[in-house]
Amino acid sequence: MKFYTICILLVLGTNQAISKDYGIVPTYNKNIYKTSLIDTLPPVFMIGQFSDQYEKLSSSAHSLLEVSQNDVYLAYDKWLDMLSELSAAADHSGINLKGTKFWCSVYWNQDGTIKHFAYYPKPGSIPIDQDRFKTMLTGFVSNYKLPIAADAAFYNYGSVAFPIPVRRQVAAKN
Repeated sequence: MKFYTICILLVLGTNQAISKDYGIVPTYNKNIYKTSLIDTLPPVFMIGQFSDQYEKLSSSAHSLLEVSQNDVYLAYDKWLDMLSELSAAADHSGINLKGTKFWCSVYWNQDGTIKHFAYYPKPGSIPIDQDRFKTMLTGFVSNYKLPIAADAAFYNYGSVAFPIPVRRQVAAKN
């Protein structure tokens, strides 16, 4: 009897289950649950603060490389675009990023706006005021839009050191 129940569950999918009397009853939608976990994250946070939700982020999006048609030069150009704008925003806020190093994961919405920016200072980085940096990042996240056309949300994880390399456009904008 259990074998038939499992087969019926597989046919019906994850949105329905079988009650004891073999009637169909709705259950939770795993995708809605996953989205609600992701949506509880703040726009800016340090890697390690929200471990469970953070681990689920990359499974819900494509990589920057994928939305750049697997063109490494185009993806790198987009990444440098964001980093140069981040550097300019820090300068405008009176934050000197020269000598700072950190790991960061950036999660963009389909339209290129940033949904989440997670970061963590690397060993050997020049220390900066974390509260001021987080405040600046929050403003940056709410105003920056990556110049890209994407069909889905996407992310990139990287190691960043300031000053960033001189930005030269290496690929045509899409």
